[in-house]
Amino acid sequence: MTWILLALALLALLALLVAGGSLGISRLMVTRAEPKTHALDDAPAREVVLVLGARVHGDRPSNMLEDRLAAALELYESGRAQKLILSGAHHRDDYDEVTVMRRWLEDRGVPPDDLYLDHAGLRTLDSMVRAREVFGVERLAVVSQDFHLPRAVYLGEQVGMDTIAVVAPAGYRYAEKVHRYNAAREHLARTRAWLDLHLLGTPPRHGGPPIDLGASGRATH
Repeated sequence: MTWILLALALLALLALLVAGGSLGISRLMVTRAEPKTHALDDAPAREVVLVLGARVHGDRPSNMLEDRLAAALELYESGRAQKLILSGAHHRDDYDEVTVMRRWLEDRGVPPDDLYLDHAGLRTLDSMVRAREVFGVERLAVVSQDFHLPRAVYLGEQVGMDTIAVVAPAGYRYAEKVHRYNAAREHLARTRAWLDLHLLGTPPRHGGPPIDLGASGRATH
């Protein structure tokens, strides 16, 4: 019985340490991202803007992804972005986030030459590392929802990019349970991102040859 109690106490202590460490990592990312995060109306110009992918339904973006695309469109139309990298999942023939993103922007007047597709943005880690290593980006604005941006900024800075964040305004009224789910999921995702970077050295799932942002984006479509 004594050994069982001791084991339970050690497990409880370990759980507290893990929880405390996870909270610390999350707080670190939020704190470091705060001075680099901008509302859409106040966002400064950056030549390259990265739009992080999210779920699509057939040939239609989810509400959350459409909010990101609308923010990127505003940056482009206002002259605060010249090139848009659209990074998302395209790991199956029947699921293609980046083509849906491209068509949404093209339908609203963005020239195909200025749209660069990253078909291997399976995770935020992949998107940020590939922006640096495949697309050669050094200064970047990344567009997503506010809960997502601290992790994206942290990853971008850690892989050597001067990264700012632009919050995509909500064009839809999301249910409270959606906010709770996103907050809980993102807390775990921040911890995983820190472990991937600093302990596991996790690389992107796919590499690829360099893509020249000085050339037309059509070659990536």
